[in-house]
Amino acid sequence: MPLNHRLNRRLGSLLTRRTNGRRFHRANLLAEACRALNLCLRQARKMAETDPHLFGPHARKYHLDVRRRAQEQQVIHAALDKIYGPAPAGAPRSPSVWQEHYDIPPERRKLFRKWFRENYGS
Repeated sequence: MPLNHRLNRRLGSLLTRRTNGRRFHRANLLAEACRALNLCLRQARKMAETDPHLFGPHARKYHLDVRRRAQEQQVIHAALDKIYGPAPAGAPRSPSVWQEHYDIPPERRKLFRKWFRENYGS
């Protein structure tokens, strides 16, 4: 290799052998992309099994149902506030629809997954 080569030139394009004598092969970018895609699909499948309401194929339908219930709850609370007045500052409120449907305790997960499959499919 000449000593007066450009400084920004890649050495990998000139080298055909490694120092241990084996041939130098460029990385197969398509194979790496396929491996990464397979890993993502495997992870998505695992997550859909554990949390179908978040990652499964019916998560959108479940989310829309929760949004509808949250809107109904807002209407109910507005009507109760109109009739009885606003709740005192220290009074505990019932958990929101979002907490009930997305913060599922570990001891209820198995029953929840069964209920989810019955109502939304698998």
